[in-house]
Amino acid sequence: MTEQKEKKPTLGYFDVIGEVAVDSKAFALLQAGKNNANWIQNVFNPRIDGADGQSKYMRFSSGYDTTKGKKIFAQSKSKTSLEIPFGDRKNQNMIDLVDDKSFIKVGIGKVIEKNAETNKEYKVWEFNRFLDAFDAIEFLNKMMPLASKNKVRLVGKIKYSVYNDEVQTNYELQTIYLLNGNEEEGKELASKFCFTQNVLLTEGAVDKSKLETEGTVKVATNVYVKIKQEYKVLPLEFMMIAKDDSQKETFKKVIDRYFDIKGDTVRRINLDCRFESGYIASNVEESDLPDDAKELIEDGLYSKEEVMKMYANKDRVDRLVITRPLIKKIDNKPQVDFNDKEFELKDLEGKVVEIAKDEVIQSESEVDELLSELENL
Repeated sequence: MTEQKEKKPTLGYFDVIGEVAVDSKAFALLQAGKNNANWIQNVFNPRIDGADGQSKYMRFSSGYDTTKGKKIFAQSKSKTSLEIPFGDRKNQNMIDLVDDKSFIKVGIGKVIEKNAETNKEYKVWEFNRFLDAFDAIEFLNKMMPLASKNKVRLVGKIKYSVYNDEVQTNYELQTIYLLNGNEEEGKELASKFCFTQNVLLTEGAVDKSKLETEGTVKVATNVYVKIKQEYKVLPLEFMMIAKDDSQKETFKKVIDRYFDIKGDTVRRINLDCRFESGYIASNVEESDLPDDAKELIEDGLYSKEEVMKMYANKDRVDRLVITRPLIKKIDNKPQVDFNDKEFELKDLEGKVVEIAKDEVIQSESEVDELLSELENL
């Protein structure tokens, strides 16, 4: 048991930028739990749209038990642990004790500040801070009214769990920036669906049998997580997708150097990744569009992305794609963030959860039905 506690869970962090069109499913306030009527929760369930038909559903929720209450765990400004009763989360005396990193932040706009030494003015984000996502979601519901379109940037942690013998991805919001009216002209942030993830690799993790023919590689990784006080090893499958022959050669070098593990080695490696979700842009090219569709774009009636969606394959794909290994500075030198000494095979024994590894491809209606069910949990 002691050795288990010494192993650090493999962490993931998301950074997503896109547009949210607020519909009737985007927010659910004071919703009773499906299996526990005493559990009252607020849910933020947006579909984030990006460029080239990319779209992703992300679900954020938090609640409390009307009879048992809830504890909020935070860090104090003196770096000690705090347990704050849910009912005291707005108590200013409590709030004053909490370190800034423990708050959930909603960036509502930019304000001008002045550097006292240089006397130069600069813009900084103005944040509303919350100790629990329950209140952050309630605030967002006011800031993002029904039928509005909002460009947002969402940053937070990725956590994994098991439900009905499937690995579930859970998103824990740390900061959301409301970008409407808060970007300088010509410096607007492009949409992105990025995340980083620490994973474990063992021998035989890579399947590159389709690299030459289809430009794809499958990488079977594991994440080491703590679920209800128990350590579990969950499978997480990634893909590498080469755009051309040059990238295929790059992938071969990366695989040989970092992913092709031999013997009993367990490699912990940090990956720079992206969510590939929605309509795949390669399904249809602009040149493939009929003339009347091109006229809609030229006349400015519809954007290229909107028209491409109409003519794209209606199947949705949801997969995790490796962009590259993540680097960090070690002794002032950039090096790939990996380590072969942190884990051993015996650390994984008895903790591996067997999951069916099928690629998730769902229709638009199936996704909507699934999200409706999730809202009622």
